[in-house]
Amino acid sequence: MIGYALTFAFTCFGLALLLNIYRVVRAPTKGDRILALDTMVINAIALLALFGILKGTTMYFEASMIIAMT
Repeated sequence: MIGYALTFAFTCFGLALLLNIYRVVRAPTKGDRILALDTMVINAIALLALFGILKGTTMYFEASMIIAMT
């Protein structure tokens, strides 16, 4: 059951990253681009944490926490 949830979460966050890339390219103002890049970082942190759950190790979770704190 956790496998289905992880697959769904990876798909959602992957799609969110693709939409953010589109927003960075097509944004009308610099502020929109900055917000899209910030959201991309948040989505990447979430993907890193999900990958840690998939692999069953805390190393990725710790790395995502370090990235989030900087």
